[in-house]
Amino acid sequence: MGYCPDCGAENEADAVFCEACGARLAATLLTRGTSKRGVQSRKLRPYLGGALVLSVAIVFGAAAYALVGRGDGGAGGESAVADRATATVGVEPTVVTTVPRTATMPALAGHSSPEDAIGAFLAERGVEYAGDCDMISLDEDIGSYCSILWEERSDGDIYAIGLAFSEGDTWLLVEESEGRWAVVEAAELIFGEPPPW
Repeated sequence: MGYCPDCGAENEADAVFCEACGARLAATLLTRGTSKRGVQSRKLRPYLGGALVLSVAIVFGAAAYALVGRGDGGAGGESAVADRATATVGVEPTVVTTVPRTATMPALAGHSSPEDAIGAFLAERGVEYAGDCDMISLDEDIGSYCSILWEERSDGDIYAIGLAFSEGDTWLLVEESEGRWAVVEAAELIFGEPPPW
């Protein structure tokens, strides 16, 4: 008598195929003195690779979560957003109360549309602008900034801008004068708080 190396079932010593699972049996079956532990560990091998991949993904996910921050004021949250806003579009962070909440922008040449004004504002800071966030393409606009019209007002429109397919990080006040548009103020976008204007 011997055991099938695939399923561990007991088979006749001269069997060609396993009676339990139908697997082709090797010339020598596992004998009674052989432990079934080896057979069982071979059954688990396909699952071990998946478990390893899942474990690595969980570790990397936790590390990325810790680096990016939770956005709730936890480690790396609010200050990471402020740092990204400062580095990307040049708006001073407002995490510390002594820093002014808004940054007045220098007068820019007027543009034919709010989107053109936002594009010029970002281009001056070395940031690519993809346009309206509702119109961007996953294939082409990753890494670019996009904008969303937050509020239309008589004294100017308020836009939220941020990296494409991410949350906004900056408020922009865009005003129109004599048919020309310009970004006149920018402020850090803090989640849960309204625009400062």
